[in-house]
Amino acid sequence: MTTGTREDRIPGTSGDSLVTDPALRAVEDELVALFARSREHKRQAAASIHPSLQPAGYGVLRLLAGAGPSRASALAERLGVDRSAVTRLVQSLEDLGLVVRQQDAEDGRATLLDLSPAGRERMSALRQDHQAALHRLLADWPDEDVRRFAELLARFNAGDDAAGRRL
Repeated sequence: MTTGTREDRIPGTSGDSLVTDPALRAVEDELVALFARSREHKRQAAASIHPSLQPAGYGVLRLLAGAGPSRASALAERLGVDRSAVTRLVQSLEDLGLVVRQQDAEDGRATLLDLSPAGRERMSALRQDHQAALHRLLADWPDEDVRRFAELLARFNAGDDAAGRRL
């Protein structure tokens, strides 16, 4: 029988392997399914905005839709990618008419990126579609379950392990 805390059963430590913990194995399996579903969602969302839009470009559009005008360096940090990757993504988004550049009013040397009117319109329509789909998916859930699910997801997404590493 397995004893101790889950931290005692981390591979490479003195405890049993995490694979032997059925609850953590179930979490791992569900996360794998969720991540696969997320990748497919991003691919479909990008294609619905424009047939040649890459999923990574959709990520930039989502950030701009949520945060408003932003510097490329801030987008790179939020996406966890190199600034040159964001520059290439933004160029393709500009070419598609989804993003515009504007001078930063606080720092005339800096450039801010923002959704173009067409980009804003497409992201707004897509968000409405996604909210309707999520509503359908969770329609049979009690309100308290939906609230608790949101709380647990927020807690999971905010968490680091004991060494400060994220999943």
